[in-house]
Amino acid sequence: GPFNGPYLTRCMTMSWFLITPARRLSTLANRLPAVAGCVYPVFCQQVARYSVNFEPPARKNESTKVKRSRLIYESRKRGNLENGILLATFADKYLAGMTELELEAYDNLINKPDNDWDIYYWATGKQEAPPEFQSGVLKLLQEHTRNPDRELRNQLPPLRFFDK
Repeated sequence: GPFNGPYLTRCMTMSWFLITPARRLSTLANRLPAVAGCVYPVFCQQVARYSVNFEPPARKNESTKVKRSRLIYESRKRGNLENGILLATFADKYLAGMTELELEAYDNLINKPDNDWDIYYWATGKQEAPPEFQSGVLKLLQEHTRNPDRELRNQLPPLRFFDK
């Protein structure tokens, strides 16, 4: 039958193959020194107050129009729906009027943290943002997130194009 002979051996071999790496990894993690209070540093990304920073590529000679267009795209295409809607509606409402310094602060805010949930918690005020991200743009995003006018925000806004 199908539950004896080579089939059973193949299943046992497959389960051994799938289980063994996890056991080996946890054994390896137990032998590593604890980092920043993490028991398993291999599995722990939270070594700082927020996730590991990702250094976005330097975009030299990027025009303001191209930067705004890129930030609109990056605001809409996030790792989770909550941030996609929050950042896309924020960008739709405020990006056209931002100065070059504000655009740079917004660029760092949405692209430097590795974890989108950090941005969400900072925007909703559930966690305090690290000093390098605290700016007028973050305060404006937090006010936008509070939604004092109770605007309906259940989908991405339509795309708009910038002249300047």
